[in-house]
Amino acid sequence: MFRFSVIVLLSIVSSACATNVPMNEKQLADITANNMAAIFMTYSGDQNCSPASIIIINTSMKTAHSIRTGGKSVGMTVVAPGEYSLLSGSCGMLSSGGVSASFTDLYYWFEPVTVNKGEVLYLGHMNWDVITKKTTFSGSAIANVLNKPFGTKVKSNFFFYTIEGVSHRDQVDEYLQKHHPELLTSLTTRTPKRRIDRENYENMINESFAKNSDGSYPTTQEANQKLKEALKLGLR
Repeated sequence: MFRFSVIVLLSIVSSACATNVPMNEKQLADITANNMAAIFMTYSGDQNCSPASIIIINTSMKTAHSIRTGGKSVGMTVVAPGEYSLLSGSCGMLSSGGVSASFTDLYYWFEPVTVNKGEVLYLGHMNWDVITKKTTFSGSAIANVLNKPFGTKVKSNFFFYTIEGVSHRDQVDEYLQKHHPELLTSLTTRTPKRRIDRENYENMINESFAKNSDGSYPTTQEANQKLKEALKLGLR
């Protein structure tokens, strides 16, 4: 799977767990006084890759917030008003403490969302489709030189990220009804707009794994780098 990172200067990342725990008194007071806002997300992804920690970033202040969500638990964080972008995420904590999957390219996939003072905002439900393609590549740069016409065919999986705002909003409704019914009528849904459609993404994959001009196949590293560059150019 391809991955690439966005390099930014971040302050300390504040985090919030997947929770059915109510907000504390200060958080609630800051929201009702229109000083802060609450952001909710839900996530399913893969049942073997849950819960997920999704990091959002304030695009002007460069402050980051981690929203931990998965299963029947909603993710919530309290933030200052401003413009926010999805930055990255990870899911599936292993018993060893390692991360079983990461998605470090969300910054390029979705447009920023404006969060207003006092707002109770549901950013939507994050999931992904897995696109499986048969790709042909050279095993190494040396093999490419010695035996240009030949390559290895394998099945490769690529994530196509989706966020939608309808099917799991009831989880947020239930959370607010249970803990903060006074905020229920303030709940608004505003999902980040995706910058790419599935057809364009599949074309990027096909072009990245196509033969080089000399008839040789790219190595996996070369093909993934081409795909990263295509995403950067096409999704900014």
